Amino acid sequence: MSPLTRSSLAWRARRRVRDLRIGHDHHLEEAVRALGHHLASGSSLTTALRLTHSAHPTATLARLVSEIDRGSSVAEACHRATESADPKSDGSLTLLVIALAAEQGGDPIAHIDALEATLRERHHANDERRSQASTALASTRFLTILPVVCSVWICLDDRSVREVLIASPIGYACLVIGITLNVVGRRWVTRLVRFA
Repeated sequence: MSPLTRSSLAWRARRRVRDLRIGHDHHLEEAVRALGHHLASGSSLTTALRLTHSAHPTATLARLVSEIDRGSSVAEACHRATESADPKSDGSLTLLVIALAAEQGGDPIAHIDALEATLRERHHANDERRSQASTALASTRFLTILPVVCSVWICLDDRSVREVLIASPIGYACLVIGITLNVVGRRWVTRLVRFA
């Protein structure tokens, strides 16, 4: 197995582990929408959270409801659950908005509706980023394989090219430089996509 294939498989494995780690909150947007519906029907924030968790279980709501069941207020439960959450995750954002709705009072439905819209936008942005990354990787694979195929085709088709590439020092230098640039370019684009 080539080092490039190995690094690509390792990258996919790391991404899959990360997706599984956040997969418990995959339907968080639906849960927030249901929370807004429960609040609009007249339920209190605590009751709405319990009803939402029973119908749309997510890791974030599970942590929150378990803290509430231990006797914490909604705001305290949100702050405790936020300590163990990734600060950039959708779950952390959800907990902060619910804490804001519990502490500030007013109309919690407006906070939850704004949260749902934000989660929807973040979800679409993540999907778009993944799509662009897949397109970039597919283009990179094609553009790194194409010169190799063309070189083989030209060598098979033209004897003089074959003699220069295989039987002369200039040909060896061209092959080594071409293969090196090809591998470096592929690794560079893969690394850019990975960290994007």
